[in-house]
Amino acid sequence: HQEAPAQQQQQPQAAPRPQKSAHRSRADAQEVPQHGDAGKGSCSAAVGAPRTISLSEAIGLQAPMPVVKQKLQLFDVLQSSLSISQFHARGVNALSDDELAVCGLKQRTAVLGTEGKELGRFRSPCGMAVDRANIYIADTLNHRIQVFSRVGLELKGTLKLPANCDDQLQDPSGLCFAGEGTLAIVQYGLDRVLAVDLAQAASEDHLQAVGMRTFAERQFYGPFGVGFSHGRLVVADSCNHRVLVMSPSGHVLFSFGARGSGPGQFEFPECLATFSDGSIAVSDKDNHRIQVFGPYGQFSNYIPSNWEDMQRLASGGTTPPRGFLCGPMGMVADRRDRLYVCDCGGNRVQIFTRGGRWLWSSDDVPNGFPEFVSPTGIAIDDDGRVYVASDHCVQIF
Repeated sequence: HQEAPAQQQQQPQAAPRPQKSAHRSRADAQEVPQHGDAGKGSCSAAVGAPRTISLSEAIGLQAPMPVVKQKLQLFDVLQSSLSISQFHARGVNALSDDELAVCGLKQRTAVLGTEGKELGRFRSPCGMAVDRANIYIADTLNHRIQVFSRVGLELKGTLKLPANCDDQLQDPSGLCFAGEGTLAIVQYGLDRVLAVDLAQAASEDHLQAVGMRTFAERQFYGPFGVGFSHGRLVVADSCNHRVLVMSPSGHVLFSFGARGSGPGQFEFPECLATFSDGSIAVSDKDNHRIQVFGPYGQFSNYIPSNWEDMQRLASGGTTPPRGFLCGPMGMVADRRDRLYVCDCGGNRVQIFTRGGRWLWSSDDVPNGFPEFVSPTGIAIDDDGRVYVASDHCVQIF
């Protein structure tokens, strides 16, 4: 590996910390500040004095849903069309840019969960991580991580911290695998990142963690998203308006970013995605854009590439046209380095090339394509299936 620039190798110092509001559930929230609330669809990008920000703001409050009284179905396999194109039989990783621009996420095949507190239901799910056998879903406002099997989509239960640990999960937001059998968990409300070692032997309980450690203690303020690439863990330190890059042992290698709207500056960076060469995409939520950086934090480009044009076109409170973003949240890159973006304030999922060229948007599909309400998390498995967390459920494509 190259040596990181000297100015970036210094141990980062946390920015002055404004008071952070205690998180509130959607049911408890009486009043939500307009600024920065992606779920409310506000797309004005003001840069101002430090402000309080609750977890509800960070994830974007989702529209109320009627209480579901019928018996919960853990998943609902939908009827497929009799006429399936050649594209629909292949995962997104196998599609060219031109094919992806035509079919996007393709057909929805299943839905996990509805709104609620019971097992199998969710309240504002955010981060997801997928391994060979399971789907791990951060059920953020229920303060747990639910685990489903990839084959059959059966609910296995919730992740348990080590038996000798007194800690409880609180506000899990970002998730990713940081090497074989190690799950990184971001806890927004507790300002910390955990590395949890999962049981690997076939005879062991795969829901029981066998080890746990805390990364970079007292370095974070409102961390949210996390990614892993080329042996390094990358965390969006949202309320400090920066990104931290760490070694597998949790040592901070360097940080980049400051508050603002220029290149390399952020207004509440929420989520991350990593590319095949170790480059990093950061969802710069309140600036309504994504920024791409090289492996050592050097600014590369905006997504969309013509972000400055959107700033001139934007009018208060309106959803920008397709190809532009409003409060972007969760992201994931496929094997061809295309970026799938939860455009939370736009209530849609959009796909871009790494260079920022727009390919597809879920609100540009006729014939009743599934709608998204404040999508916050997205993942892709090795078969090319796409998982989208939105409106208290996870939709699978």
